[in-house]
Amino acid sequence: MSTTTMSATTTGGPVASHVDPSWKGVYRAGGVCLLVVGLTYLAQVVLGALVSAPLDNQQFLQSLTNHAGIARATYGLFSVADFLLIPAVLALYLSLKGVGKNLMLVGTGLMAVFIVVDLTLTDAGTLAIVTLTQHAATAASAAQRAAYLAAAHYGLATVPLANTYSFVIPSAGILLISMVMLKGVFSKWTAY
Repeated sequence: MSTTTMSATTTGGPVASHVDPSWKGVYRAGGVCLLVVGLTYLAQVVLGALVSAPLDNQQFLQSLTNHAGIARATYGLFSVADFLLIPAVLALYLSLKGVGKNLMLVGTGLMAVFIVVDLTLTDAGTLAIVTLTQHAATAASAAQRAAYLAAAHYGLATVPLANTYSFVIPSAGILLISMVMLKGVFSKWTAY
C-alpha cells in the first residue's frame, strides 16, 4: 500500500467526505440561526445604548424603570439568540465532528453549558431585574418599594458572575470550534 493510499484510508479521505449530506437541512437551519443570532446581537447593541448603563446601580435601575419596554426587548433578544444557538451549535458539531471529533465535542459542550447558564442566570436575572424595577415604580407603599429594590440590587450583584460565564465559556467554545473550522469544509475567512 502506498503512502498516499494509506493516508487516505486512515484519515477517511478528503475533509469533504466527513460531512454527512443527510444532515443538509440541519446545516441550513443552523446557518440561518447563526445569521439571525448575528442580527439580534446588532439589535441588542442599538437597543442597549438607548437604555444606557450608568456605573451607579441606582441610576441603572432608574434607567430600566424609564425604559422598561426597550430593556425587555433588549434582554428578551438575548434569550432568543440563546435558543437560536442550539440548532446552530448542533449543525456545527454535525458538520465538523469528522474533522476534529474531540475538539468539537469539547467546543460544543462549552457552548451548551453557555446556553444553559446564560438562559438561567443572565437572561432570567436581567429580565427579573426589569420586572422588579417596574414593580418598585408602582409599589403602593415605601416598604413594598424598598423590598422590590432590594431584590433588584440582589439581582444586580449576580450580574458580574453571570457575565463572566457569558464571556469566558462561549469564547473558549468558539475558539475550539474555529480551530476545527480551519481544517474543515468552511472557507478560511468563515473560520476566522
